[in-house]
Amino acid sequence: GGGGGPRGPHEIDALKATVALCAGCVAMDGPPEVVLSRLPSHLIKHVVPTVKDAVAATARWKAGQQVPLVVELSLRAVSHLARAIHPEHLKAPFKFAERDEVLSIVLKLLGKFSSVATIRLASIRALSALIRLEPVVEADTAAAVLDTVVPLIDPAASETDAGSAAIALLLDDLVSTAKSASMLFRVLTALDCLCAGDDAASRV
Repeated sequence: GGGGGPRGPHEIDALKATVALCAGCVAMDGPPEVVLSRLPSHLIKHVVPTVKDAVAATARWKAGQQVPLVVELSLRAVSHLARAIHPEHLKAPFKFAERDEVLSIVLKLLGKFSSVATIRLASIRALSALIRLEPVVEADTAAAVLDTVVPLIDPAASETDAGSAAIALLLDDLVSTAKSASMLFRVLTALDCLCAGDDAASRV
């Protein structure tokens, strides 16, 4: 490589996250049999530690500083991985054992950086991709996702707003996880708030 001094921790984290993101991109387009054979040793091995690195990086982050690049890159890597291992892509069942752990980390990152548009969008897309995986998420997990996402609904946002569109897709995914009438009502009310454009999120 070229010159320059030693890389800082943020740069190293970002490089590792870039590798994980590339792996996820390749997996989405790769033949299912190849993806299956590489999942434990390559894809999951790269992506899961990377999203944990993002959490560690945020511990060093202070308000007013630029959000570490590893945060967005790792979230995008999670989204790509989850889409790559979905049964419709793999043409075979696969249990992502770390799914709930990763989902919890994504929620933490979304909660911390919800005011940053790029992180908010990457987080919501990652949550959607994770929720679509089997088995269906537990009720308390679905509730935690809803509790985190509802305050982000902006009734004034246009229908073409990428963040609102991503939230709508996430809420659609949550409908299929609802295991009680009350949870289904909450999700549908949130969808109504988003689609109708009225400021009714407090009812959810």
